[in-house]
Amino acid sequence: MKLFLCLVVVIVAVAFRLFGTTPQLRGLHDDIFVSNARPALAVEPGAGLRLVEDGWCDVQPDSRVTTPGGARVWYALYAGDAPERRLLVLLTEADNGWRWPHGLPGEHHVWARRVKHEINGLMAHQGAYVLAPADDPWAYRDSGPWASGSFTQRYVMLTQFNRVKLVVEYREPVRPTAAGIPPLEDVDALVGLKERADAAFRLLRRDGGDVVPEVTSRPEKAPAELSRRALARWLGGMQREGRLE
Repeated sequence: MKLFLCLVVVIVAVAFRLFGTTPQLRGLHDDIFVSNARPALAVEPGAGLRLVEDGWCDVQPDSRVTTPGGARVWYALYAGDAPERRLLVLLTEADNGWRWPHGLPGEHHVWARRVKHEINGLMAHQGAYVLAPADDPWAYRDSGPWASGSFTQRYVMLTQFNRVKLVVEYREPVRPTAAGIPPLEDVDALVGLKERADAAFRLLRRDGGDVVPEVTSRPEKAPAELSRRALARWLGGMQREGRLE
């Protein structure tokens, strides 16, 4: 009996050490976006990009069933000048019973150069699109050169059995291209956007051997100006766990 009790104590102690001493946190370390567990990763903005807003909120994305899905969102928005650009890092965790489908959301966007390949061990679905101000949850922050929309490169990565989705977006104002055609039809413009987007962030993963910094600043609730409905549409639809679509 004493041996059994000793084994129970040891098991509990090990479990507490593994799971109980590291509460799950999402937030910032300086300007680096950090998730300290499930998954343990960080996204570091590139040179010249400064943090301008971060926050969290709950959303109800569309689903193919009567009941809408549910998820919590944490995000950080960065800005750079000369040239004007934005970087958005967002991590969203689905409520119990829901998951995120693979790929880029197709409900509200027209995509160009859709590809997928690994970024530091995570499969990333990638593509370019033009985000109209009416569809941009953060449009309340920008005007002037952004009035015609954002020429955008998106990266989508899924973890935790598709319950967690990491979205990274690099954005530039829509401007006339050298060829005088829409940017999504201009191969040179698309290639240039992808190259600048790749250089705009660095993904760190503890599972990949990287040192993920500690969360030192936790976000406040997102401002009321951030439309939860627009954010849900921007994220794309959800699926019930176990549903094949």
